[in-house]
Amino acid sequence: MKFAVAALAILLAVSCTAEARVLLAETPAAAPAAEESAAAPAAVATSMAVPQATPAPSGCALSFVQGNSSYSKFGEILNAAPSTSNFSNVLSDQMAGITLFLPTNDAVNATLEKFGLDLKGLLENKDLVDQVISYHILPSPIEYAAFKEGYSFNTLLRGADLRDSLHVKRSGNVIKVAGGKTTAVIGMNGSKVCMDSIFPISMLLLPRNSIQTTSSTVSN
Repeated sequence: MKFAVAALAILLAVSCTAEARVLLAETPAAAPAAEESAAAPAAVATSMAVPQATPAPSGCALSFVQGNSSYSKFGEILNAAPSTSNFSNVLSDQMAGITLFLPTNDAVNATLEKFGLDLKGLLENKDLVDQVISYHILPSPIEYAAFKEGYSFNTLLRGADLRDSLHVKRSGNVIKVAGGKTTAVIGMNGSKVCMDSIFPISMLLLPRNSIQTTSSTVSN
């Protein structure tokens, strides 16, 4: 009896083992781990419009002269300035705060005719050009109301003494600035450009020694 029971147990064990093998054989192998998903494409940088700095107003007093045909002859004088001069920077600096006496084309012509000069000869004399431009610039902005009888203003003329200052002469509503060889009427219709004061004048201002210095080079 014991033998029969033992034999039955062995048969059951063998049967279970065989069945387990069959089940294992029929079970599909586990699917290989899915390959790592393809890397997402690198993000493409979007080109956002970079705001451009608004250009600063170019030129200030300089652009005022260059943009007005009524002052083209003085513009020629400015263009003829020596390369060592600093006028273009002074007249285009937004913070300079200068006063520019600006002769009209008629004013330049009248002055040249009065003194027997020609523009070409003036432009060729770099020292004179430097003096003339300097003589039209005050180092601070002046309001029209400040032009009072007897007042004097220093210019940018190098080495200027009291005789090279510009002196105000006033008769009623007519205001003149006198200096060197010339006296000019100051126009009431001045302009404020950047921090600069600009006033049209009726004559080209010539420093004291300009005629003597250039008599042989700018006369007709």
